[in-house]
Amino acid sequence: RLQRDLRALVDGSPAISGVFVQHLGTGCGAGANAGAMFPAASTLKTALLVEAVGRADGRPTAAQSRLLDRMIISSDDTAANAVLAGIGGGSMFTGGARVTETLRRLGLARSSVRTGYIIENQARIPVRAERQPALYTNFITTPFELGRLMASIHRGAAGLGGIRKLGISRLSAGREVLGRLMNTADGSKLVAGLHPGVLTAHKSGYTDQVKHDSGIVYLPGGPIVVVAMSWSRAGVSDASGNRFIADVTRAAVRRLAAGGRCGPR
Repeated sequence: RLQRDLRALVDGSPAISGVFVQHLGTGCGAGANAGAMFPAASTLKTALLVEAVGRADGRPTAAQSRLLDRMIISSDDTAANAVLAGIGGGSMFTGGARVTETLRRLGLARSSVRTGYIIENQARIPVRAERQPALYTNFITTPFELGRLMASIHRGAAGLGGIRKLGISRLSAGREVLGRLMNTADGSKLVAGLHPGVLTAHKSGYTDQVKHDSGIVYLPGGPIVVVAMSWSRAGVSDASGNRFIADVTRAAVRRLAAGGRCGPR
């Protein structure tokens, strides 16, 4: 039933969309277009957070903590670039390579970080299109791999493995990584599909062309990973993109609140 719900939402979306949902206690879940590669936008700031905390041996300095807070809670691109440069010893390209290698160590073969975020200049610079190159992006992931990344963070904080294989302690995984994701300021996407007060750790990403969110919803029946991504060359509006993510979240909670029932494929 959840598979039908998600397929209907993805097929009915005006944008190219993909979703991945799984109950972490029972393993039950569903996906639609979950292996498609999307421009990740800010969702992979979660990977930068994991890498930075690991390199700090789970104890970021006060200055590092302020940058990490700005990067995750406020989704500040300038702070993210500073974190990435710090990871790379001053080079965002090196930092991207190191984050990508960590993603590979977590088993995420189709996600990557090339270099930092493009910071838009607000000055009066001509912006008309004259020759359009092929589209590339510095941050790439899939709904499935974002879901695995979130699950790895949850398991690390629960002492069950996950990001602990990177040398991040259970305490640091909970306080420095999961704790920041629980304070993400964006309440217009995944959180909008939940009843007020439901504990959630998530990271959204959005530009004119993409609307994404990925997170862990903590329910009495166990945690659920929810990932919803949309892209359109013509643009994805806040209204349609945010509504799609909220609808996916509602479907996930409706079908998996008690764990779900799933049999062999």
